[in-house]
Amino acid sequence: MPARGGGGSLNPSSELAVTARWGSAGKGGVCMPGKGKALERAYTPDEQSALAAAALSCLGATTFDVYLNDVAFWRCVPSRVWSYTLGGYQVMKKWLSYRERPLLGRPSRSTN
Repeated sequence: MPARGGGGSLNPSSELAVTARWGSAGKGGVCMPGKGKALERAYTPDEQSALAAAALSCLGATTFDVYLNDVAFWRCVPSRVWSYTLGGYQVMKKWLSYRERPLLGRPSRSTN
């Protein structure tokens, strides 16, 4: 779920650009993944009560807040979802790397 650091509502026309250094242009136009910003934390009591015990065992005991930029972030990405790899690549991190504003050439759009 998208959220705004410090609270309030996100402005989808100006605050969804991915600029947290998830990717950069490499040699020959190849997209190179970057470190980005993802903060691991414990689930809040409200988040815990929203998830069934069985779901928590599948999703992991912690969650991540994954930043798109200095303001916007995805709140409560389960640790096993964030860490999922396919073909040696961390799927969500790779997806974000291709959406860095300098590579994409435009801000990301709202997916509400």
